[in-house]
Amino acid sequence: IDFDGGQLRIVQTSPQGAAGRITRVVSVDLDAPGEKPSPETCGLALRKALEESRTKVREVIVALSRSQVVLRPLQVPMVADVRELSSVVNFQITKDLPFRLDEAVVDFKVLRALESGPSAPETTSAGESAAVPGPSETGAQNRLEVLVGAIRKEQVEFHQAMVRAAGVKLAGLALRST
Repeated sequence: IDFDGGQLRIVQTSPQGAAGRITRVVSVDLDAPGEKPSPETCGLALRKALEESRTKVREVIVALSRSQVVLRPLQVPMVADVRELSSVVNFQITKDLPFRLDEAVVDFKVLRALESGPSAPETTSAGESAAVPGPSETGAQNRLEVLVGAIRKEQVEFHQAMVRAAGVKLAGLALRST
């Protein structure tokens, strides 16, 4: 689902293969819940819109606007343990967050491994190839490129309470492409 002003956009899917299949797309007007809406008020408006559109769902993924999410690509040292990788990512992302780490929910995806291979051979003044130390000799290490997303905890809690008030389960938060 995606909220945009007074509109609720719903895309329903059904499992089919690895990705699924879009079965229905609906746009519904929402009752404006006011200036500073509570999660319960928004949840009731969501429930009403789902009922009016005759959309039956058990769980939803809520699309967030880009302004709500800190999204950063990072390069971090390659580590074997996912918990250690998580700690490294959390340490690195704190430099880019406009809020404290304890106020954030952080997630990341490993995009690719970056290998630091040996450089091209250097030539001496006599035109002969000189041996260039390999990665293990220079201390160079393989790195991972990760994409890190962070959002304020209060936003996550707001969306959890909102969908709970609507009578559905929050399956995830996603990033709106625009």
